[in-house]
This record gives sequence, C-alpha cells and structure tokens, in this order.
Amino acid sequence: MESKGMRDISFLLDVPVALNAELGSKRMTIGEILTLTHGSVVELNKGIQEPLELVVNGRVIAKGELIELDGQMGIRIVEIVNPAERIKGAMSA
Repeated sequence: MESKGMRDISFLLDVPVALNAELGSKRMTIGEILTLTHGSVVELNKGIQEPLELVVNGRVIAKGELIELDGQMGIRIVEIVNPAERIKGAMSA
C-alpha cells in the first residue's frame, strides 16, 4: 500500500542511471582551458581530506572517501542522504 503522498516507484528500480564521483570543481575561462598542456595542474575547490560527492542527475546522494580496491579506485560511503530525500529529489526532477 502506498503511503499518503508517495507514489509506487518500484517500476523504476531497474532503470540504469549514471553515478558520478566528484572530486571538486573549478571555474575557468575558455582562455585558461586552452592554455592547459600535458603536466598542467588545476587546483580544485576541495581539500585533499574532504569527502567526495556521489551525484546522480545533478543531485548529491552520498559522500565518501577515496580508497584503493584491487588496484582500482573506489569510494567508501561515509554519509548518505536518507531514502525519503533521495526519492523526493528523484520525483521532483
């Protein structure tokens, strides 16, 4: 039974979406981007110890820390948006 104000979204559970891990960001002009070369360093807006953000459709769903897992990068979840907020965000998109 659906709770008041909630829709049955079970049909969406198998829909693939892109999950992105964001290390940080920086605003640059096109001119600055065009001057980038091999070896250039771009300083991001986050400190090295700050958590990464996991983003789906432009919405942060969790935060985590970068780990190494069998030679590949991974993210250990340290904070997650509660399910009701994730659903609410998905339904308003």
